[in-house]
Amino acid sequence: MSFWDNIDGLQRILSIVIIAWAVISAALGVFSWKVQSRISELTSIKQMALERELSEAQRKASEFKDKPTFPDQSVLTETFKPKPETIVIPKTIIERTEPEPTKVTSPPVEEPKPQVITFENSAEQKFIQFLSNKPKGDFTIKCISGDEGSFRYAKEIEKLLIAAGYKSNGIAQTVFRTPPRGVSIIVKGINSAPPYAGAIQKAFELIGIDAPAEVNAYYPENTLTLVVGQKD
Repeated sequence: MSFWDNIDGLQRILSIVIIAWAVISAALGVFSWKVQSRISELTSIKQMALERELSEAQRKASEFKDKPTFPDQSVLTETFKPKPETIVIPKTIIERTEPEPTKVTSPPVEEPKPQVITFENSAEQKFIQFLSNKPKGDFTIKCISGDEGSFRYAKEIEKLLIAAGYKSNGIAQTVFRTPPRGVSIIVKGINSAPPYAGAIQKAFELIGIDAPAEVNAYYPENTLTLVVGQKD
């Protein structure tokens, strides 16, 4: 009897084929399900990353609105500039006084006094009078590290604000990627700035000093920092 004429043998072969096909189909089904699950997972991760990037972009954009103002009665016009070196201060506000050269003879003469930078009396009085009835608080000054002119300028600004009733937290000599020029006011945000920030900016304006505001999210809330750079 030939193979094709043996019904029992053919039935056993058919059963084996059917079982093998079922196992292969089940394995393919499991593999296909895993592939689809992984695709869905990767799609979800990619979508979440895009949403985070969009949210971050919207947050940064909201921090840089054109010409924001402080919520108090004094308007602080914010000039968004990528580099503070574009700030210009008139040369007529601050003058440098040099000591007269002294000839040393016998007997010795008196040593010359150290040179100082001073504001004109009228400008100083105008500055102090304007701030006399304005809110008070503390401030910090940053100047260019190793720059004698920037440091002397910062000391005179500090002296002027102390005379107007404000408290200094000191002068920090700082290394800048690009040395700034003039004076700028740094706050965390317009709505989180101290209430006296606008008044100080206006007082500088009255004596001819342009002191634009800069927003820096890394600074603490309700703090005011003055960046004093090179004098034009």
